[in-house]
Amino acid sequence: MKHSIRAVRILLDEHKKIRGLVRQIEGIDHRAQKMKAGVCAELFMELEIHSLIEEKYVYAPAENLFEEEDEKALIVESFSDHKRIGELIAVLRPMNVVDPQFNAKFNELADEVELHITEEESEVLPVIQNRIGDILHSVYQEMEVERATLLQQPQYRDITAENVQNPSGGEQMRTKKAA
Repeated sequence: MKHSIRAVRILLDEHKKIRGLVRQIEGIDHRAQKMKAGVCAELFMELEIHSLIEEKYVYAPAENLFEEEDEKALIVESFSDHKRIGELIAVLRPMNVVDPQFNAKFNELADEVELHITEEESEVLPVIQNRIGDILHSVYQEMEVERATLLQQPQYRDITAENVQNPSGGEQMRTKKAA
């Protein structure tokens, strides 16, 4: 059971990171356009990778093993939430962060993500951990490997915000750390 707790911890840690990126975007000065675009790209990547891992290692096994209608409904709703989040990302990704419609769509995404995470942490993950703990026990390492593999995909490999908020306003380039 210890490993199933680790698998859930991976998901909870990803939720924490995603929430942090959303808050960071919401707090970026309007003059820091490059930084906002970079942090948005990072958020979109995190959401996509998180969804892929969750669907493959958590939702799919649960969907096949759950017999109770209310449990099945939780999984169906979770898949639906991921689809909606993916659709919002597809709308936002090509938009310029200064587009007046960007903030409205981003707020819609942020609300959808927060609602999904809250429901997942309070309703879905406790049921999943109790019902498929053995499966989570066997896949937690695969989840970590899958994440590392996905991060090396060409579309994700170089995504990090290159610009950071300047304390005086606006943005500045992130300094590269020596290797």
